[in-house]
Amino acid sequence: MRLMLSSSFSNAFLGGFATFALLTLGSNLVWAAVIAWGCFFHTGGDTRALAITITGNILGILTAWTVGVALPHNPGIPNPVWAGLLVLVFVFVMVFIAHQLAVHMKLTTLVVPASFYGAAATFALMVQTPGRLDLLLSASLENPLIAMPISMIIGALLGFATAKMTTALAAPTPRTKAVGNR
Repeated sequence: MRLMLSSSFSNAFLGGFATFALLTLGSNLVWAAVIAWGCFFHTGGDTRALAITITGNILGILTAWTVGVALPHNPGIPNPVWAGLLVLVFVFVMVFIAHQLAVHMKLTTLVVPASFYGAAATFALMVQTPGRLDLLLSASLENPLIAMPISMIIGALLGFATAKMTTALAAPTPRTKAVGNR
């Protein structure tokens, strides 16, 4: 099977299966898994990319969650200014840590965009879901600190599985090697 066809099939098959499985299990975070899946391929689509994606996504999730926890503790300044200051400080810290992780884990600076994917997905969940900020300290699957890492790790693993499946389906069989890959 040609690479383009095997990639199309692998992504479609695993995408359909993952959507079915996640929705059956009651997760509405299919979109977060898809973001991490894309991040996996953005960061290289290999074993190293899996580490970069999971590490970066979780760092971003922690950053956004921390901002969400700090938001209600406004010291009396206008809310947009307070939110902006929190994001300024915590994104600075997130990017600094991402660079440190890249150096110490011998990864690449791609940890930085992976962190932004995780933060953006978490901010989207918190801001767009009524009552979500009230759940930030709960031990519930509704807490973004619990739900987002699960969804994004699943997405990264789906990306990894897609890459492996694509390679396996595209690999020439002994018969196609002898006849030529037509």
